[in-house]
Amino acid sequence: MNPSRVLRARASAVLALALSFDLGASVLHRSVGAAETPQARRPAEPAGRLPLCFLPNAGQARPGVSFVAESTSARLEFRARGVDLWLRATGAASRPSLGLRFAGARRAALARGSVKAEGTANFFLGRDRSRWQSGVPTYRELEYEGLYPGIDLTYAARGDRIEAIYRLAPGARASRIRVRCRGARDLALDPDGSLVVRSAAGEMRQSRPRAYQSGPDGRREIAARFWVDPGAQTYGFRIDGDYDRSRPLVIDPTLAVSSYLGGGDLDAANAVAVDASGQIYLAGSTLSANFPLQSPLRSTPGGKGDAFVAKISASGTQLVYSTYLGGNDRDVALALAVDASGQAVVAGSTLSTDFPFGPGFRSSNAGGTDGFVTKLSASGSMILYSTYLGGSGLDVPSALAIDASGAAYVAGRTASTDFPLKGELQSSLRGIQDAFVTKLAASGAELVYSTYLGGSDVDGANGIAVDAAGQAVVAGFTQSINFPTASPLQAARGGNSDAFVTRFSADGASLTYSTYLGGSDDDVGNAVVLDSGGSAYVTGYTRSTDFPLQGAYQTTNRGGLDAFLARISTSGASLSLSTYLGGAGQDEGTAIARDPDGQIYVAGNTTSSDFPTANGLKATLSGESDGFV
Repeated sequence: MNPSRVLRARASAVLALALSFDLGASVLHRSVGAAETPQARRPAEPAGRLPLCFLPNAGQARPGVSFVAESTSARLEFRARGVDLWLRATGAASRPSLGLRFAGARRAALARGSVKAEGTANFFLGRDRSRWQSGVPTYRELEYEGLYPGIDLTYAARGDRIEAIYRLAPGARASRIRVRCRGARDLALDPDGSLVVRSAAGEMRQSRPRAYQSGPDGRREIAARFWVDPGAQTYGFRIDGDYDRSRPLVIDPTLAVSSYLGGGDLDAANAVAVDASGQIYLAGSTLSANFPLQSPLRSTPGGKGDAFVAKISASGTQLVYSTYLGGNDRDVALALAVDASGQAVVAGSTLSTDFPFGPGFRSSNAGGTDGFVTKLSASGSMILYSTYLGGSGLDVPSALAIDASGAAYVAGRTASTDFPLKGELQSSLRGIQDAFVTKLAASGAELVYSTYLGGSDVDGANGIAVDAAGQAVVAGFTQSINFPTASPLQAARGGNSDAFVTRFSADGASLTYSTYLGGSDDDVGNAVVLDSGGSAYVTGYTRSTDFPLQGAYQTTNRGGLDAFLARISTSGASLSLSTYLGGAGQDEGTAIARDPDGQIYVAGNTTSSDFPTANGLKATLSGESDGFV
């Protein structure tokens, strides 16, 4: 550190303004890329928080941006003399939801990283390896030194919030600080002195500032307030009380931006996994889909959002790494699995023609929206393999599993007549859209097997699991009356759409069993997990009042849409458990897991105030919808 800065810091008075940006990270599950149908897996409720840090701009943001702080629902971009707030709720907008500009600030005042965080960032953007970056440091604090004469500004990441602190040297005046709110429709003061900034995206509120000084006699409150100029979309601070200018002064309004950060299309995080040590992995897409990216770090211009994988400590408080994958168009991670060595495999969809490749079995996009499968090193700093997966039509991987050998099993849906096949059970696309199941070798360089799975209508896979013998079990939905069946529990489609559960042989060449599962209305399988004996537990949703039941905890559909849980034996010959799970609202199972003791956990979303609960942390519905476990 510069010694003169140390001396100045010791001698200066300090004006601290805490601005807490709540960028809560919502973990949502969604299957995207095709036309929306009732069978498209719908977003679940928030399931976790993504710890915030500041990332240098390495191609994931626009030119002129120095640092980015991003959650799964919003991003802050830090540039010279200002900060931009972007929200997914703004859709395809080319402007930020709100821009904060420091009017009259020094032009040369740029953000720099001042306190490093523990995690690192990796950027694999485009095909040119010479432009890839790994091990990029991340920061807990940024500083704008000399933003105004004698005034520094520090931004600090605190969990999932960001705090802004102004520091004034002796002789500096708080009245120099003027914040212009671009994109604001209105600035006003409430009767209690709170500042309200309204824009098309929502409302930002700051409580009346509290000013105080700390000294030998404790804390002394100093009168302070906002001033606003609505016509100029500008606000600042006035210190009305007398204070000792030889001691630090703190001004501390509380900023609430929750109305900005709720609602909208908050689907940036699509998958979550946990490794053997309890570390958490998230995958999805960056918020940069809202605007085109131009960066010298990309091999080609453009980019409409990148896939990402983030690894978080078991405590949930520290970002271990964040890795970005993308090319010259839209890239979305939809499925995620982690092997025993902590190496993450991610699958998703891409429109990019230069998605990072290598090694892998296919190096080019076969047309339109293709799938991709990428394996990262345990540190996230290397691509172990990366490959396209798809044909000339729409291809969307939505489920992923890994066996003990490291082979990856990918399932999803395809409308391609030329989807890559090997040792296939079904050699042609039979309908508008079929499910597909693909097994990739551990190297990613070749297919072990790959096949269509479907009938003459619309079919898709949403979940996949694999047993110790390498037999894959797939769950999804079918609208086909001739979906492939083998030793079925239910041989015919019961309604417009049924769930299906299919078990493949280890070589993928035959079916151990394949069955419809549903009643006379819509039924969809979303996720599957296997127990130690190989029985399959499946969850999803049903609109049917006559869904097949066995040993049911809940025997009736209590709302228009209920979750379900079903257990199918290893041979597929029996349904040993099947139950509704829901209340009078809309309920859906979106994920399922088994713990080491063999207990089964179902997660999803509910709008039911009477959803069944027992011994839970939370017994009542908050707001319009909640997640459930």
